[in-house]
Amino acid sequence: MAYIGREPKAGRFVKLDNIAGSFNGSLTTFNLTVGGATPDIITSSQVIISVNAVVLEPEVGYAIRSNQIVFTTAPTGGHKFFGVLLGETFNAFRTSSTNSIGSAELKVGAINSNTFFGNGVITRHAIANNAISANTLISTGSITASLIATGAVGPTELATGAVSANTKIAANIIDASNIKAGAVGASELATGAVSANTKIGTKVITAVNIANSAIGPQHLQAGAVSANTVLATGAITADLIATGAVGPTELATGAVSANTKIAANIIDASNIKAGAVGSSELATGAVSANTKMAADVVGARELRIGNVAAANGVFTHNNNTYAKAQRSRVDSITVGAANVAIDFANTNVFNLTLGTNSNLNRPGNITVGQAGTIFVTQDGTGSRTLSYSSVWDFVGGTAPTLTTTASAVDRIDYVVYSTSRIQAVATLAYS
Repeated sequence: MAYIGREPKAGRFVKLDNIAGSFNGSLTTFNLTVGGATPDIITSSQVIISVNAVVLEPEVGYAIRSNQIVFTTAPTGGHKFFGVLLGETFNAFRTSSTNSIGSAELKVGAINSNTFFGNGVITRHAIANNAISANTLISTGSITASLIATGAVGPTELATGAVSANTKIAANIIDASNIKAGAVGASELATGAVSANTKIGTKVITAVNIANSAIGPQHLQAGAVSANTVLATGAITADLIATGAVGPTELATGAVSANTKIAANIIDASNIKAGAVGSSELATGAVSANTKMAADVVGARELRIGNVAAANGVFTHNNNTYAKAQRSRVDSITVGAANVAIDFANTNVFNLTLGTNSNLNRPGNITVGQAGTIFVTQDGTGSRTLSYSSVWDFVGGTAPTLTTTASAVDRIDYVVYSTSRIQAVATLAYS
């Protein structure tokens, strides 16, 4: 068929840019360009290559890989080079007036399900509006997160019913950052959407998600909270329990038993009703000699006549007549140091066995009016001496000289006159 003007040509026959300047005897791979631009070369047979006046055989002397030439043997520096491009891949097609490829440029079946497009070949600019519709089938894995821009899919991009009960969403696709505050409410959840089988992640529901008074008896099934329910430490605190909320009707028989541990300060006078604790509420031995009671806990109203007899009780604010002998515990101390200090809070009577020469320091917890005795015993060696701090005040201002015979016993009787003065009398040389 004849043409008006010059007949169009299918190929593109051009000389490749000279790459000889990069030859160094080591490099084998070089970029191929035409006028500085990258041509479309996909096979070794599209070019004729000459190195140092020798034409190389395609796929033997060289190979074309992604618009780069890879020589079998690295060209030596100083070798000459020329290359001829016999035709580019897409220049063999006609160019339409719209600079696009349509049905007129492609044969029937040219693009089918086996056709592969390189990354970035098809972009949003290459897809016309409405080109993809509800009837378009897209194969599995075609659309991934990397192909969807952040914020690209919103309510205007999803048709009504696009996401339904049958839609499967992969794990971790929807997280807190994808859900607007307040977006999920009663109108967004179908009846039964959250059921006994629904699993909710840790910390998904917190105090800020539950309105005041939102959970009441009508929201908890009978037995929902039972003896087998495990509540985390600190889950129920005083501010979660209304005043008067826990009474006899809220506690099952035996709920509080001898094995129940109650933290300090939980039960005080305001929690115990007058007359609530009697003999029937206290087990035998519940209050014993080791029971410590705070000041003013037991007063005249708590003691019945006859409960405390003169033979069993001592009242510090009254004169007392003892029906039985009274005695003090003896605190025995072996002295093996240069100084010894006794504690008047421990007892009234002390027995010091001297194992070395020592000094009797000022006692601890001196209380005016306390009186007692200090026995001073020599050990089996004897010849031990005892000096005294200034708080000890002996008759005539002269401290006694102890008996130094081995195992000898002397006695010092004392009365605390003031916190800085203890009057003492020594009786020596007991057998």
